Amino acid sequence: MALWAISALMAASVLMSQAIAAQTASRAGAGGGGQLKITSDIQEADTKSGVVIARGNVRIEYPARKVVATAEKATYLRDEKKIILSGNVRVVQDENRMNAEVMTYFIDKGLFDAQPPSGKQVEAIYTVPPSEDPQEPPQKTSESKPQQ
Repeated sequence: MALWAISALMAASVLMSQAIAAQTASRAGAGGGGQLKITSDIQEADTKSGVVIARGNVRIEYPARKVVATAEKATYLRDEKKIILSGNVRVVQDENRMNAEVMTYFIDKGLFDAQPPSGKQVEAIYTVPPSEDPQEPPQKTSESKPQQ
């Protein structure tokens, strides 16, 4: 009977923390809004402060900004509108990727602040869009013949 009660409490905690995260993310307004989905092995949610702490196999999905992140731990701070990820952090946004030990995502600004593991560097891969520089000559797509 005690095992059932513990399982029910854990399930309720996960559901509540996901509801808080989704509700507060939907109020983000100019910061993109929408739902913020957090999945993990364990989650703790403080309904008064709006702080959600997720531990173990953390995965965050924020479709409004096309962000998917994984880490060992994540702390979502509703009032500050930021997420602090730590432990083997990997973030993908569109075709861009970044790996770090600690990363803070400022939701309103769409800004990432990454810190490397001790003695190492942050690794990032960015996709650079094609140039639209008016100084470059346009690409010729077909041959044209003068009319006679």
